[in-house]
Amino acid sequence: LTRFKINQADVAAQVLDGELIVINLSNGVYYSMAGMGADVWLLLEKGFNLTEIAQALATHYQISHDLVAADLAQLGEQLLQENLILETDPKTPAPEPPQLTTLPDSYCAPRLNIYRDMAEMLALDPPMPDLKEAPWQ
Repeated sequence: LTRFKINQADVAAQVLDGELIVINLSNGVYYSMAGMGADVWLLLEKGFNLTEIAQALATHYQISHDLVAADLAQLGEQLLQENLILETDPKTPAPEPPQLTTLPDSYCAPRLNIYRDMAEMLALDPPMPDLKEAPWQ
């Protein structure tokens, strides 16, 4: 099964009050996912594959594994298309069982919200290897 890793070279992400905020530094597009979406991101960061995450969520929310797996497959495709995650070595061992932070009261499919309206303002230039000091430091 495919494992993923966060595209750390191009992505800055932080979970704040249960909401994930992600900025793609190469193109300036920013994203958000609330609730369970933030849990999915944190589990991807820890090295879980989508099948393992689906099992953990299905158990946590006491719902069908097939429903969660379908939702996560769609989310995974979207994260790959947006270049937020990258495929990695499938032989990487699974981490310890996941700890989820959301309350298991009601399941809601994770949704990646995409904001392209400020991309030009937020895009950062790639680092310049010859630049020793920034003039503003």
